[in-house]
Amino acid sequence: MTGLNLSGVISSINTILVQFSISNTNAVPRCLRAERREALSEKEKRVSQNNGIELTEKRENVTVASIIFQLKDAGFFLVDGCTKELYHLDKKGTYTVARFTFKREEVKDDYIHLAKRAFRLLSEDAFWAVKSYLNIPSEDGKTSFISINMSGRKPLRDGAGNLIMARLRDNDGNQIGEPVPIQPSGKFIFTRQGSLRVVAA
Repeated sequence: MTGLNLSGVISSINTILVQFSISNTNAVPRCLRAERREALSEKEKRVSQNNGIELTEKRENVTVASIIFQLKDAGFFLVDGCTKELYHLDKKGTYTVARFTFKREEVKDDYIHLAKRAFRLLSEDAFWAVKSYLNIPSEDGKTSFISINMSGRKPLRDGAGNLIMARLRDNDGNQIGEPVPIQPSGKFIFTRQGSLRVVAA
């Protein structure tokens, strides 16, 4: 189990960003508002402002299916969702990020329902590599927010909609038994006390 308890500062956090980095364009929810493609100058600014404090180290093959409910239980509500094409930092080309904003005030409109549907699709239909940060991005240096970043999407279903199956392995790495639906290595949780961690699935 890895993670950090923010109980001492969670009351001062008003914004949580949950971001899914997606390389397969077919997996990008079409119902989300698409922002304009990132400019090269914006990429350079993004690199220079990368000053987050790591909260949870990167863990792969993690389920985040319950996170939207846990955030709501902690007092954070989905208020916006969008997609944006970004440049890779370490190689040529671009990828798409689906970015969801959670705040302490609830917003109710038709678009938020679509954004919730997109969030549920991304979080429930794949396992992810997860890492989280505490960021201090504002010019006044006082407004912090939490960023929960997902990458390395591992879909649970194939192109035909069938569950992807695999055989379990014993302690020696040998396959055993009949194929079963693929399983996560851990579960990401966010508690109302401000605890972020990955626990056993």
